[in-house]
Amino acid sequence: MLEAEQLALHQRRVLGPSASDSTIRRLHTGVDDHVLAAVVRTRARARRIVWARPALRPGGFPWLAVAGKASRAG
Repeated sequence: MLEAEQLALHQRRVLGPSASDSTIRRLHTGVDDHVLAAVVRTRARARRIVWARPALRPGGFPWLAVAGKASRAG
């Protein structure tokens, strides 16, 4: 099973059924440089927002571990 297929199986309960391979392929052929640049900007903004959250909570998020390390502010 491909990694994308495994990820889709894990996300199905949250996001619902995923698009077919042919639908995704058609989507990718329609992405030009302008659209790609917008996606890059949007992802960067979302990352800034998400990574700023621990700083808003003095104790961080101790129940959240990434790569074996508990999330802490600071």
